[in-house]
This record gives sequence, C-alpha cells and structure tokens, in this order.
Amino acid sequence: ALGITVSADAKSKVYGAADPALTYQFTPALVNGDTFSGALSRASGESVGTYAITQGTLALSANYTLSYNGANLSITPASLSITANNGSKNAGQTKTFAGTEFTTSGLLGSDSVTSVTLTSSGAASSAAVGTYPIVPSAAVGSGLGNYTISYNNGTLTVIATTPVTINNPLVLPDGTVQLSFTGGDNGVSYRIQASTDLLGAWTDLDTVTAGTGGLPNYIDLGATTNVLRFYRTVTP
Repeated sequence: ALGITVSADAKSKVYGAADPALTYQFTPALVNGDTFSGALSRASGESVGTYAITQGTLALSANYTLSYNGANLSITPASLSITANNGSKNAGQTKTFAGTEFTTSGLLGSDSVTSVTLTSSGAASSAAVGTYPIVPSAAVGSGLGNYTISYNNGTLTVIATTPVTINNPLVLPDGTVQLSFTGGDNGVSYRIQASTDLLGAWTDLDTVTAGTGGLPNYIDLGATTNVLRFYRTVTP
C-alpha cells in the first residue's frame, strides 16, 4: 500500500458565523485517478475557543495507508457595542441609574445584556447646570464571554430649575382652601403639609408633580385652618 499523509488546514471564524469548509493537503499524489471519500470533522462547540479538526470520515481505498496530521478551528470573539442612553435631570436632584438605560448592537442568538454599571459626575444633587458623560461599564448578561465589548458614553443634561411662585390661598365659600402656583420643574414633586402647631408634627395634605407646563394652577387642599408649608421634594 502507498503511504499518504494528510494534513488539515488550520481554520478560524468569528463567533456566530458559519463554519468554513474544512480543507486539507496531502502527499504524495494519488495514482490512477483515485480520490478520497468522506470529509474532515471538528470537535463540537460554538463558543469562543479552539476546536480540534479531526480526520472524521476521510478515507482512501485499501491501496493506501493514510496517516493524519490534525489542526484547529479557532472561534474568535464577535464585536458588541453598548451605548448609554442620554438622560436629563433638574438641578438639585440626584439621578439614580437602574442599570438598564442602554442600547446594544451586535448581540447574537439568545445572548443578552441584562444590566451595565452607569456612572456620571452629573448625577449628584450638587452638580451644576450643564452636560456630563454617562459612562457605561461592567456589562452583565449571558454569552458575553464571546464578545469584544466596546462602551460608548451617553450624555446627562442638568437643567436649570424654575422658581415656584405661590399665590395667596383662596378660601371658597364651602371652606375649601385652594393654592395656585406659577412655575415648577417638569418631573419634580412638591409637597404640601399642614400643622396645628408650628413646633408639632406636620401632616401631608398633597404631593403633586410638575408637568411640562409646571405645577397645576390650583391644588385643592380641602377645608383646613392649619398652618401650611410647601417644599420641593428632591427625587431621582
């Protein structure tokens, strides 16, 4: 029998791509128009790593003695981009990130990013009006070891606050007290409390949140003779 040496060609692919054709070289040449039957195969697996290319079913007739030199298929990481969403807050507020304010590009199959760490120097209540980067990092999810991850900053805009003008209370004939307002920051809540004694406990009468046009024009407090106080509730 004629000795034939088959050497597999090393192969590579990016995670998520189809396998390349498994090819090989051999020496010396076959005779009389003889050909190989079967094909090479590789160790199973689709995660990033190195997988042996084996002889599989590749064979020759009994006229040959076949020896085989293996090689590897390398699966390299795919590219994944994670971008922090832009956001805003009013000056004086503390911005809290849930870790879900981001978008991704490049995820494959059932792989997922469930959360990222988001930080910004503008998140503190003391941050001045202006813009600040929102920096993503430390993605958590499934299948992420198969990617080279790039992170892209978002922008946090700190908006100047709008003063609130409180007009004189209006007492209706039925004893109902109404307050009217001008101004207020969109998304910020304001609390009204009452007390029968300035040194005693305060009781919540109402909590309202300003919209794009500021606070509601009137807030109905019901019938009360209590001392009132109004203040901004700092919320995320």
